[in-house]
Parts: sequence; C-alpha cells; structure tokens
Amino acid sequence: MLIPKVENRFSLGALFPSSIFSNRAPDGKVLLTVFIGGAMAPERALMNQDELQEKVLADLKDLLGLSGAPSFERLCVYPQAIPQYVVGYERFLNHMKQVEMEHPGIHFAGHYRDGISVRNSILSGLDTAARIAL
Repeated sequence: MLIPKVENRFSLGALFPSSIFSNRAPDGKVLLTVFIGGAMAPERALMNQDELQEKVLADLKDLLGLSGAPSFERLCVYPQAIPQYVVGYERFLNHMKQVEMEHPGIHFAGHYRDGISVRNSILSGLDTAARIAL
C-alpha cells in the first residue's frame, strides 16, 4: 500500500510479503515491510528505533486495525534506496541511449533507466536481453 502525503502519516507505505509468498511468516503471523523517510523526510530513517516503532505502529493501528507489539522486528536503513527522477532527468536517459548507439556492446538496464518498480526492472532486463540478442 502507498500512503499519500495528504494523509499526513509517518509511514510512506507497506508491503505484505507473507500475503503473497508462502513461508514468509509463521502460521498465524504476518510479515509487513514498512517504508519511512524517503526524499521528502530522510531524517525519519535516522530516528531512535523505539520512536520509529511507536510511530509506525500508530500508522498500522489506524490504517489496518493492528494492535499489540510485533513478535519480531528489524530496522534496515538504505540511504538513497529509491531513485528520484528529478526535473531534467530525460537528458541522462538520452545520454545513455547515445552511449549505447555509439558503443556497441554497452547496455544500460535497471531501475535508474526504466522505472523503480520490480516489474519495471524485470522488463528493463528483458528488453536489454532482447536488444543484445539482435
């Protein structure tokens, strides 16, 4: 789930891996991955872990009706984890295409080129493989 900025929440969104993949959590439990910080509030990822947990749990309680403390938690901080496509980024894309055209055998693929989602990264890899196979 993505949480729009207008909701004024601490969390940016969450994934539900145990709802998609089996054996990601023990029976009767769920695994959630919650995202915080981001380009607009990077300082949040550096907060005290107890305060982070309190704020994230408040969001999950309000949004999903969850209650109680987690039976397991792990905090991972990934500075600059998701690419930010800023105004003017198209010139970098054009430069990559130009380098590929001028230097056969060099190929660019991945989230920095074709979108940040896993789906976009997979499609980027498939497209690049198809271009190499030509």
